[in-house]
Amino acid sequence: MKITTQEELDEYKKAVIQRNAREKHLNFINYCWNKKTPYQIGRHTRTICHLLDQAIEDLKNGKSTYLCVEVHPRAGKSEILSQKETAHFIGQFPDSDVMICCYNSALAEKNSRYA
Repeated sequence: MKITTQEELDEYKKAVIQRNAREKHLNFINYCWNKKTPYQIGRHTRTICHLLDQAIEDLKNGKSTYLCVEVHPRAGKSEILSQKETAHFIGQFPDSDVMICCYNSALAEKNSRYA
């Protein structure tokens, strides 16, 4: 494919960003982030996203997966796992059912709205 115009280059860049967002969870979060401030990526965020990518790959290969995440409060667990991973998972497995479980119904409802 030969790119000859700025419009074609912009479309190509957009396609690459979208493909990368489908492949890696951290890229998906950045792609979906629609706030004025940039998404703050901590070491724990990279680790969680890497483990989620690995679990999804295992699931695609027919392996059973289980992931328990324990980090300090306000570390972005709800954003990373309950909201963004749910949407990312549905995009990869559109025929699957997803259940969001939380310690109370208000949090589950909030997270399901964002997912």
